[in-house]
Amino acid sequence: MPDNTQMGSTTDVIATDDIGGVKVARSKVGFGVDGSYSDVSLTNPLPVLTSVAPAASELHLGQVGGSSDTVAVIPAITPGAYAAGKVVGGILTLTNAMRVSGGSGILQSAMAIDENDQKAPLDIFLFDRNPSNGTYADGGNFALHHLDRPFLLLRIAVTAADWTTVSTGVAMTNLDAISKVVKASGTANLFAVAVNRGTPTYTATDALMLRFGFLRD
Repeated sequence: MPDNTQMGSTTDVIATDDIGGVKVARSKVGFGVDGSYSDVSLTNPLPVLTSVAPAASELHLGQVGGSSDTVAVIPAITPGAYAAGKVVGGILTLTNAMRVSGGSGILQSAMAIDENDQKAPLDIFLFDRNPSNGTYADGGNFALHHLDRPFLLLRIAVTAADWTTVSTGVAMTNLDAISKVVKASGTANLFAVAVNRGTPTYTATDALMLRFGFLRD
């Protein structure tokens, strides 16, 4: 059998091989830009494609998995007795609580450790930006300024019953499944103000630690 088979006209010929009585078409690989053609051969192989790393960007089709993180903060306490309604530690900055500036997420959990085992109830107010309009100094009376109210995201209530003594002189509390949507404004930080609702006496400036767990978008 001939190696070539005519298709329609004398100029249209397809190269074939006869393999076991079956004709198999042979093709030649070519490449090139539009309007040009180049044969592939040992001396002229296909070009090697090189990968180009994309520039970092927040533009993406979707994120696989979450971006979870925890943020700890230690209020700067003035050692001594605190009356009910007093701010504990002033304005607290939760640095990079969100993944990006203006980012959002879910506050999933909160934990507190009291190294004086006072087990005092607390209200923790969370803000999307620094609540700079009011006076929230450590040991001062808590009075939510009307201009700071739009920045308020939620209140986390820690009751006396939430505390457990875990070692001599140390108490802690875990609040799980809070599941509240939060969103930063202007930065990746969130801000908090802790307000005492009991009558504890703290003996050190770092007697309290607060830790927040976020599921970040």
